[in-house]
Amino acid sequence: MPTPSRLTALALARAMLAGRPSTAGLAARIKACLGADTAWALPLAQRCARLPGEHWRRLTPRTLASLIERDGDYRLAGSAGGSAGPPKVRRYILREQTGMQPLPLGLDHCQLPQLPQVPHTAVLADWLGIPAAGLWRLTRAADWQRRSELGEQHYRYQLLAKRSGGWRLLEVPHPYLMPLQRWVLDGLLDRIPPHEAACAYTRERSVLDHARAHAGQAVVLKFDLRDFFTSVRASKVHALFTTLGYADSVARELTALCTTATPEAVLQRLQVGGHVVVNQRPNLPRPEFDRLKAILHRCATDGPAAQNRDQHPHWRSHLQGRVAWAAQLNPAKALRLQRLLDRIDWQR
Repeated sequence: MPTPSRLTALALARAMLAGRPSTAGLAARIKACLGADTAWALPLAQRCARLPGEHWRRLTPRTLASLIERDGDYRLAGSAGGSAGPPKVRRYILREQTGMQPLPLGLDHCQLPQLPQVPHTAVLADWLGIPAAGLWRLTRAADWQRRSELGEQHYRYQLLAKRSGGWRLLEVPHPYLMPLQRWVLDGLLDRIPPHEAACAYTRERSVLDHARAHAGQAVVLKFDLRDFFTSVRASKVHALFTTLGYADSVARELTALCTTATPEAVLQRLQVGGHVVVNQRPNLPRPEFDRLKAILHRCATDGPAAQNRDQHPHWRSHLQGRVAWAAQLNPAKALRLQRLLDRIDWQR
């Protein structure tokens, strides 16, 4: 839940982004938003007006709101020591970017798809070749992905043993999502030239080019980035799309297509004993299978409410997620669990 300070900063950010970044214009929009003059509005407007034009064009309401929240005068006004009390929003100015911003310097030659967020049209859905309702289903919030059942997810989950020990979680997009992600890659991201030092997964470059760059050197350092893929947060992906000139709403949908939030059911399985076991193939630990089978049996015979000893808020979804996880590891054994699950009367 956003704090009052954050909500006020977001309202100010939207107002400031609704026009040209001149000192007078920024100060006037701050005053219009708050309905009053403030001692800190002009200094804030002056600092923002000094931002380079390229920086200003890349700002979104969220990123500008974060800058406002870090402003010393704004923080003082919102604290108990502020003589006029915390700022209050009197008027919302919601004129946000809908078209494309220019590309950053040096990338102006790139031919990116034009995806303006024109009101009442599904430009991105049309570009992807899917209905607007389909796009909505694929770009639901991370909170939904965390809590929904595995059967409703757009990914399937696999565990692979690492050579160095431990496990690597693979989150594999379903066949209907993978072509759309490939479309974004081929039609948008691949049109941005990679860094000159990048050789892996780069057209017209290979491991041989990488080796040539280090030939004859006295020392060569080799290292791996720990948890590389999971360290790339959705906020970084969103920042990339806004840097390429896309409106905030379009950037959010593109980000949702290219990222995922691991469901709670999967995270719980990773935390149980620190290892979902591997013999000849991935399998469910026998004690865990027996515990789950016993819980489902008692739910079917005595009613589900009595077995929810930890007062899980989504008990039915929790059990369905555990059975779905078992089905991915051992479908034959999971059939027994599914039969028990189907016998449960959830009205008891």
